[in-house]
Amino acid sequence: MTETTGNPNTKVLRAPNIKIETPRKGDPAWVNIILQWVIQDAMHQTVQVIDRVGSITRKFEDFAQDTITITDPCTGQVITMSGAGVGQAISEFVKSWMLQDIPGTSINAAGDVVQGS
Repeated sequence: MTETTGNPNTKVLRAPNIKIETPRKGDPAWVNIILQWVIQDAMHQTVQVIDRVGSITRKFEDFAQDTITITDPCTGQVITMSGAGVGQAISEFVKSWMLQDIPGTSINAAGDVVQGS
């Protein structure tokens, strides 16, 4: 979202911090987003950053069935994905990182990452 002010600078709203919280397995997942303004000059150079100008909070279940269509920047494929699909994709990436970075981990029959089993 861009808002042009009375001068040649542009205020660009940005989400520098996106946090996904799942307190316990089976509990609802929440997405918490911190917002900032990035002030850019006419050449699109950043001249000021104003942190924590607002926040957005959503339960995953509130947007699980909403869909978006994007073009994957790496594969060029056009993909339509639900909020639940985005959550699943993030979960799969995180699991693969745990397996890569934490020695002795594996996936159990329930699909959980475990260590030493």
